[in-house]
Amino acid sequence: MRYNRKRSLTITRCAVLLAAAAVLTACSSSVSGSTSSNSSTNTAAGSAGSTTTSSNMTIAMVTHASPGDSFWTVVQNGSQAAAKDLGVKLSYQASGGDVQKQAQMINSAAAAKPAALITTLADPTAFTPAIKSAEAAGVPVFTINSGTSVYTSTGSLGHVGEDASVAGVGVGKKFNSLGAKHVLCVIQERGNVDLENYCNGVKSTFSGQYTRMYVNGTTDLSGTQQEIQAELASNPSIDAVFTLDAPIAPLAVAAAAAINRKVTVGTWTLSPQVLTDIESGTIAFAEDQQPYLQGYLSVVIAVEYAKDGIRPSSAVLTGPNFVTKANAAQVVALSKKGMR
Repeated sequence: MRYNRKRSLTITRCAVLLAAAAVLTACSSSVSGSTSSNSSTNTAAGSAGSTTTSSNMTIAMVTHASPGDSFWTVVQNGSQAAAKDLGVKLSYQASGGDVQKQAQMINSAAAAKPAALITTLADPTAFTPAIKSAEAAGVPVFTINSGTSVYTSTGSLGHVGEDASVAGVGVGKKFNSLGAKHVLCVIQERGNVDLENYCNGVKSTFSGQYTRMYVNGTTDLSGTQQEIQAELASNPSIDAVFTLDAPIAPLAVAAAAAINRKVTVGTWTLSPQVLTDIESGTIAFAEDQQPYLQGYLSVVIAVEYAKDGIRPSSAVLTGPNFVTKANAAQVVALSKKGMR
C-alpha cells in the first residue's frame, strides 16, 4: 500500500473511526433505524456483535468491475486501505459485469462465512436472492455503489454510494449552464439501474433536446467509439455528450473530432486521461462519486456491524461532486495516490 502506518492498531483504528464519523452522521444499533420484516435480515442482524477479533475477521467484497477499469481500481484501493487500517482481511472478487457470475460469487463468498459481505447492486433483481440467502445463513450483507434507491428492498443492511438520479439532475443543470442545446447520454451497461436513473435525472432538468444511446463499453473500445461517431453523424444537432464511464469520455472526444464536430463532453467518474483532458479543456467536467470513499467506508461499516452491531440508519452518500478545470489540479494529486 501507499502509506507507512507506524501507530499502533488501536490508535489507528480510533483515528479511522473518527474520520469516518464526519460522514457517518446517523448510526444506530441493529435494533433501531432502518429495519426489515423479512427473516433473512433478522437472522443476519442476530449475528451482529461477534466476539471475533479483527485479526481473524474476513470481509468479502464482490463487485461488477471489469478488468482494468480505473474507477474500480480506486474502489479496491479504498477497501484495502480500510482493511489494513482496521486489521482485517479483505477478500475481493469482480464479475466483469456478468450478472449470473456475480450472483454465484455472492453465494460462494457467503459460503465461506465471512464476518460480513459487501456487494454492488448493478442488477438488484438478480442479486436479491443471493443476498437474502447469505443473510439467512447468518452473513450480514451491505451494498456499495449501484442501487442507492433500492438497496433496502434487497435485504441489504446498509449502503455506500451516490444517488444517481440526484447526480443526473445536477448534470442536466450543468449542461444548461454551459449552453448546450442537445445532449446525448451514453449508457454502457444495459439493465444497470443506476445508469438508467442517471440518464433519467439528466433528462429531467436539461432544457434542450435529449437522446439516449447504448454502447458496448470498455469491453470494445474501438466499437464504442464507432457507435458514438455514427450517432453524432446521424444527428447533427447533438452538441453535448455525457458518458457514464470515464474510459468512454475520450472516445466521445475522438468520435466528434473524426467528423469535425464541436461538442461539449462531460462524464461520470474519473481516470488519469479524463483529468488530463479536463485540465486541457478537451473535456468540460466530470461528476465524481468518490470511489475511494465508497470502498473505504463500506469496509468500516461492515467491520463495525460485525464487531459491535452498529450501522448507519440510511445510505451514506459520497457524491455528487463536480471536477472542472478550476479544481482539477488538486484532484490530479489525489489521483496519483490512487484515491481519486
